[in-house]
Amino acid sequence: AVTTREILELMSNHITEVMSKAIVENSPDMVFLSRQGYFTEFAIKYKNRLPVVGWNVDVRYDPMSSWSGIHDLIKNCSHWFTIAGGNIIWYRENLNKNTYWLSEGCDPTCHRPPTDQEFKKCQEDGMVYMFSHCPISFAGSLDKYHVGPPNRMSVISTIEKKYKLSTWGSSRNYLVNMMHSMMCYCSQINIGHSGWPLVALSHSARDYRVMGAMGFLLTNHVKNIEMLFTPGKHFDTYNTVEECMEKIAFYLDNVKVRSDIAREGAKLVHAEH
Repeated sequence: AVTTREILELMSNHITEVMSKAIVENSPDMVFLSRQGYFTEFAIKYKNRLPVVGWNVDVRYDPMSSWSGIHDLIKNCSHWFTIAGGNIIWYRENLNKNTYWLSEGCDPTCHRPPTDQEFKKCQEDGMVYMFSHCPISFAGSLDKYHVGPPNRMSVISTIEKKYKLSTWGSSRNYLVNMMHSMMCYCSQINIGHSGWPLVALSHSARDYRVMGAMGFLLTNHVKNIEMLFTPGKHFDTYNTVEECMEKIAFYLDNVKVRSDIAREGAKLVHAEH
């Protein structure tokens, strides 16, 4: 039998071989990697030959243990980027002095409100009804691992006890690009939840995509988020399940306030993110 470790070594060897061939054929100025451990061999091979840059778009509270499997990759990249802004000092002191914050953002070609023609077509197809028949929507993973605070599943289950909630995730009806944007645009309230909000500037890419689509976003508060967005002007935040429920009730009753915030959020995201 072949062990998991042996499979990963074979993958790493093959990936390094394929990428090395591409280096010879294309002579790139830089190689940009995602945060998979099987790129480590490649990063070691090219460490002093050209910039090999890595980026982790995930967050965990403890980078020492949670990301131990990619520490060698981080060490051997010339530069390392992370969306976990609050962990940058630890990365610099322990793994890679060239570590920087790099957030995600929106793609203006698809994370945007629909045109009149697109909206009309979606009305005819029944898609607008599908996305708007529940006043509240959540798009994302439904699991216990996005701990918060508050815990994601506590938020979702509490909302479902009082309101009609549409959930869109990997297990059912996964939405991307314009389909996701249409859902955000049609929903009265888009619930957000960042899994590790105590890590500064570690908010979900969902925030940009919902606001970019001119959807109203209500998400849990992430440390230092005010450096980018103003709660109550571009979106709004909650710190507890109880506060989330109070704000849902308020924004369902105040359509103009909600619409004005969604409009300002879209304006800012498309201008700066």
